[in-house]
Amino acid sequence: MMTRSGKDQQAIIEQIRIQLPAIVKSCLAEINSANASESADLKATLSDIKLSLDSMKKELIKVQESQEFIAAKFDDFEKQLENNTATIKKNEEIIETQKEQIQLLRGRTEEMDRQARLDLLEFHGIPVSSTEDTGSLVMDVIAKITSLDDSNCISFSHRKFKSSDPKAKPPPIIVKFTSRKIRNNIYEARSKLRPAENSPQAHTDTPKVFIVENLTEKNRNLLFEARDLKKELGYAYLWTNNGKVLIRKNQNSAALQINSMEDLNKMNEKSSH
Repeated sequence: MMTRSGKDQQAIIEQIRIQLPAIVKSCLAEINSANASESADLKATLSDIKLSLDSMKKELIKVQESQEFIAAKFDDFEKQLENNTATIKKNEEIIETQKEQIQLLRGRTEEMDRQARLDLLEFHGIPVSSTEDTGSLVMDVIAKITSLDDSNCISFSHRKFKSSDPKAKPPPIIVKFTSRKIRNNIYEARSKLRPAENSPQAHTDTPKVFIVENLTEKNRNLLFEARDLKKELGYAYLWTNNGKVLIRKNQNSAALQINSMEDLNKMNEKSSH
């Protein structure tokens, strides 16, 4: 015979048996609900990741396109640089050729200018007067050193410039002669105008008359520079002949013609070694 306590336990077990399916079903429902929520969140997350990846892909495409654009531009730049380099080189060659042509033209012009002055001489130290006749003044000088007495040997004459300073040296008289032979004879006789060392004229302040060639501006500058170099290097002679500048170390050495500043620089460099 079953006791009361045993009956109660049996009743409880039966009740649990009856309610267990419902409890299990409820639990499964809750689990499925939770899984569904997590799945939705996961889908949302995956969707966001996909959108981010798509955006990154688009950015990468843009970067790639930009790199391709830059590469194409760089290629164009390289080609343009090559073309510009070739053009610059060609222009440099043209400029160099033009420089040579200009130098050649300058040389020809200088030579023409020199030859045009071969009939001219400059007479320095002749005092200025208000009513002077430069031709007569020159002929007075010529008569002292040559047998010439005919003023018709002068084509024209004039003062080179005039100074307003009364203490300034008298400006030279430029003379063109009708004959180069006459001009050369007068130039060769110019040393006769130099007073002797023991003469009274050698020790006075009176302007000394002397004759020089009418040089081109280039050769005039060369002569000026050569005077300083002559003293520095101890050369004995410096003179001009036919409008050219010449220098000589001593009586036994050969005369050197100075055509440019480069010639003077070479002489200076040679003496320093």
